[in-house]
This record gives sequence, C-alpha cells and structure tokens, in this order.
Amino acid sequence: LRRAIFSIIKQTHKNWELIIVDNYSDDNTDEIISSFKNQRIRLFKIHNNGIIAKSRNYGIAQSKGEYIAFLDSDDWWTEYKLESSVKFLNKGADFIYHDLYLANKKKQKFFLKKTLSQDLQSNIFYDLLKKGCVLTTSSVVIRKNILIKIGGLPEDPKMGAWCDFFGWLKIAKETDKFIRLPGVYGYYWNGGGNYTTPERTIQAIGYFEEVFSSEIKRMDLNSLRWLNYAKGRVYYQLNYYKKSKFFLHNVKFDLTL
Repeated sequence: LRRAIFSIIKQTHKNWELIIVDNYSDDNTDEIISSFKNQRIRLFKIHNNGIIAKSRNYGIAQSKGEYIAFLDSDDWWTEYKLESSVKFLNKGADFIYHDLYLANKKKQKFFLKKTLSQDLQSNIFYDLLKKGCVLTTSSVVIRKNILIKIGGLPEDPKMGAWCDFFGWLKIAKETDKFIRLPGVYGYYWNGGGNYTTPERTIQAIGYFEEVFSSEIKRMDLNSLRWLNYAKGRVYYQLNYYKKSKFFLHNVKFDLTL
C-alpha cells in the first residue's frame, strides 16, 4: 500500500485525489495512510463481503473528479501514468489502458516481462468477447459519467475477480472509444496473495458462459481459444488433468485454423 501511494504522490499530473477503500484489513492501513499527512488522501472502510466491485463502486461514489483511475493496493504506477492518460482523455477517449511490468519479488530491480494487453478493434464489445480480458484493472482510467451510466461495476458474487471484465463489456456497449497507450506505465504484483483462486475462476467462467451464451454461439471456434485456455489452466491447477488436456487440446486446434 505504501508503495502504491508513493507512486500516486510522484505523478507528474498533480490534479488528483486518492480514495482508499479498506475492507477492514489488519495490515496497518490506517497507520500507513496517516504517515503521509496528505489531505488529498481519504480513507473509507466497508465490509465488501469478498466482492471487490463493491469497494470499487463505493470509491467511485465518493470521488469528485471527472475521471476514475483504478489501482489495486499491491500494484503501482510510473510517474507519467496519469499525465499520459489524461492527455488522451482530453482528446476524446473514454477508456484508457496500457501494459504493466510483472513484479514477483519485493526488491525486484529489473523488469523483463509485462502484462500482455492488446489493441481492441471496433466493435469493442465483440472484440473483447473474442480476445478475453486483454487489459489489467490497475492500468484503466475511465470517464466517471460512463461508470455512473452503467450503474457501476457489477457486484454479482458469481463473477468473482471477473467483475472488472464484466464491467468493461458493459462499458463497451456504451462506447467504442477505448485507447491502449503505447508504452508501460506501471507494475502488476504477481508474487502471490492475489484474490483469484481456481475455484472462483471456474465459477466465473461458468457464469460468463451463461450470461453471454447467445453471443458465444454466434462466434466461431477460433474466437474462443482464450476461454478454452482459461479452462485448461484452471482445471490443471485443480488436478483435473483429463479436463485440462481436453480444453488445452482445443486451444491447439484453434491455433491451427
């Protein structure tokens, strides 16, 4: 959390407010925040009952600005992140995202790998369905009025950590003005302690297929290889090797089309 806050304070774009929504954690959040002595940092506490979107939506409701940028407490930004994002938003973009370096060690000095975000083509909604969630939440900046228009990020517990992806799909039904920034403007913690578990992922995949069943039926097999890969990977983690092999085989088959 301290590292994340420092990365915001160091932003070259100085017109920001920081809203921290704490799920009554026991990791000295209050002491860390008070040590900064910065009036632009505001702390709120809620019981989100394991629904991350509930915390995000609460923070959105407390915000005063025109744009919303998400930053999970174990991730952090480079100093030009907000300046670069706002530049494109001021030119008419509605949704900004970018690559993040992958970090898996506390004192890591060199970053060679990054999240594999992709450019999205119009129609953004169907391209997201075809490609999957090709962006990371801690890179996203959105116009607040669009989040309000869609009623905030969906809070259905069946979505698990996929609530953000469901939210991006809802936003894509409202606007095609998604921009992927060139370059890398932050760091994604991949060193453990993340919210996602194989069980939650299986539940989210099932719910995703249920909600978008009609759209998926209209898409060819090749378009679903990311979903087959997700299933194969999570079933492998759960030691269901036959199921894992089946879905990963479909990924291989897709790639040959």
